[in-house]
Amino acid sequence: PKAVRILEAASACFSQKGFQGTTVEDIAGAAGVSRPLVYKYFGDKDALIDSVLEAAFEDWLAYNRQSFEASSDTAAGALAAKMGGSVEFVRARPIFQAILRHDPRIVFSGHAATFRDCRAQSRESTLAILRAGVASREFRAEIDLEVTADSVEMVLFVLLARALGIRPELTLERALLDCTIELILGGLRRPGENT
Repeated sequence: PKAVRILEAASACFSQKGFQGTTVEDIAGAAGVSRPLVYKYFGDKDALIDSVLEAAFEDWLAYNRQSFEASSDTAAGALAAKMGGSVEFVRARPIFQAILRHDPRIVFSGHAATFRDCRAQSRESTLAILRAGVASREFRAEIDLEVTADSVEMVLFVLLARALGIRPELTLERALLDCTIELILGGLRRPGENT
């Protein structure tokens, strides 16, 4: 379908050049269609970025809904998989990097509600993992689940910002990611639990 080709081309163009640097001509050329056809399907460049971001955020919402379900038999494994998987998820989608790095106001203006939904679902999956860890006695019983979920999410979003290269001088190497995850797990585990 031509609409799908246009959407994929728009995502690729926005990822390479950002919103401001991309023209409708660029998108039409990348999709192998005429400029009027782009306008027929999407109206204008603003509607295209809305569609591209809507698809990207829907992918993120789906990832958050599924992130802990099949990731591990242990809560620690599930939390580590969620954090590491989230980093890989955003790294595999250059549209997040391009938009957040070059045109962040687009996300925070027209897509703030969707962004909040993504964060809320991410927090809920983290909270479910923490609850499972406490229930299985893998994590300490005395942790405040709500505060701990907020803390884990705060660290996760700092990791995601680094993974996206929003500040190019702050990179995220695998060793830093692994160390951060292990520090979080170390604080959650019951005394004497090392794995």
